[in-house]
Amino acid sequence: MIQLDFIDLGWSLGIVAIAAILSMWQQLGLEGQLIYAAGRSLLQLLVVGYIIAIIFALNNPLLSWQFWA
Repeated sequence: MIQLDFIDLGWSLGIVAIAAILSMWQQLGLEGQLIYAAGRSLLQLLVVGYIIAIIFALNNPLLSWQFWA
């Protein structure tokens, strides 16, 4: 399993920040959309991760397979 920590999250947010800065520098007007999309994707991945953790914590193969079918 891949383990991610706050340093990895910081790297990814740094890349988004660089993209937003470049957008401001080029006067593209995409800064708000970039930040919104990054926040939305972070939230979606956290929610899906917690849902998957709950499903696998059931320790019942039949119940776990019902969620995937």
